[in-house]
Parts: sequence; C-alpha cells; structure tokens
Amino acid sequence: LDGVSENGNSFDGIVSAWRLPSPPIRKNDRFLLFEPQFGLYNQIRALYHALAIARTLGRVLVLPDVVANNGHGPIVSREKVFNSDKLIRLSLGRVISTEEYRTLVQQGYVKLPRKVLELPLPIKQLTPTNLYFSEFGIGDLPHMKVQAEAFTVFTQSNWIKWATVDAEGVQGDNTIAFHSTYGAWNDFKYDAKKWHAALEHATFQEAEWIHGFSEAIVAEDEDLSNGFICAHIRRGDFKESCDAYDQEMASGSPRS
Repeated sequence: LDGVSENGNSFDGIVSAWRLPSPPIRKNDRFLLFEPQFGLYNQIRALYHALAIARTLGRVLVLPDVVANNGHGPIVSREKVFNSDKLIRLSLGRVISTEEYRTLVQQGYVKLPRKVLELPLPIKQLTPTNLYFSEFGIGDLPHMKVQAEAFTVFTQSNWIKWATVDAEGVQGDNTIAFHSTYGAWNDFKYDAKKWHAALEHATFQEAEWIHGFSEAIVAEDEDLSNGFICAHIRRGDFKESCDAYDQEMASGSPRS
C-alpha cells in the first residue's frame, strides 16, 4: 500500500478494504462530476475536497482525467499519471473512473448532468474552462451560480443544508456537475474524517517526491531553512511562469 499501514482501528478498517473486491455500482446510485482547474496540485486538492463532498451528498465521485499545461490542455488519461485502482478500492466503491462512467452512460444506466454549478469559491482565478466537460459532449451546458449565502463556510452541515433546500433544482438529477471543487471543503470536525484522512495518501500520490525535493532545496538554502510559508515546484517552465506573474502584477489588476 505504498507506505499506508493499518494501526489498530485508526483507519476504521479502510486499509483492510483494499483486500476486498470493489462493490458494484447499483442502479440507484447518483454521481458527481467536477471540472479540473489549473495546475496538477490544484487538481489533486480539488479531488480530495470532492471526495468528502460526494460522500456527504451520497453520490459516487467520477475521477476526472488530468488537464495538462496548467489546466489549458491537452487532457491526459488519469491512468497514465496515477494508480486510480488504489483510490477506488480504498473509497469502498464510492469512486469510479471516467471510463467506467462513460460506459454506464452509453449503456443507459446513467444520465449526464443538465447544468454546471458554479460554487462561490474563495479563489478568484477559478473561472470555468470546460475542457474536461467538453470531452463528455457537455461543454455547452448552461452554468448556474450557487448562492453565496449557502456557503459562508464549506462545512459538512452547510453542504447538507444546501442539498436539502435544493434552490438549483438538481438534487433529483442522476448526475450533478461543478465547475470546480478546489477550496469547497473546510470542515475539521467532519464525522467521516478518519475515512477522508485514510484516502489522503492515495489521493496525493505525488506528495512524497515533492516533500523530498523541497527538503533537499531547503537544506541548501540558509534563508529557506529559517522557515517559509509555501513552495511552488514546477516542471521546466519556472522562468516563463514567473515572468507571466510579474507581468500580471504590473498590470494593475492582478487576480489576487
């Protein structure tokens, strides 16, 4: 399990579930889609948040493919980057792959969403791109903004209240879709927190090499060794990205 070990009942048997076959999708299951946005870490974080959201709403999460080039495409099959089978099994069957979802749609067991919901996310940069949804043939779906009053904080209780009110009229739909879920979960008292924590390792499969790389840099830099808030690690386009950010800051209207 690549470093994940069961310690007593700290994971409530989640790791033991790895040894079991994935439960089949039931005919009455409902699904949740979200559009991957920005760089790979943002897409992974959005997935981690979506896991808790889908469980709270009683839906099966569809694992999105990876949108390369900082979210501008092309779209890369998730299986070329991650071992999704681990996450699917550890989630106790509450996650399926994009390919499996497509198959269920083609077989008539699942219906595509009618609209794309835009959550009142705290990150200004998260504007809809529709690249991933366009691959489904749903890139032209109408977008509906979720009322900001529903989510002053993205807690489990607020998600439940939002679903109960159903102001958008989507809770009865077979599939609901969000333009992003990055930053849409902020609940440290989540009643299934152990379950969510047990899935973290399988979600952030890049975390180990990123931490190792960061530690090596910090060890060589006296300033960084005194502490830092965060680090952005990029693959080959660092100068171009810094130039773009400098240009944006100088424009007088940076995004944040």
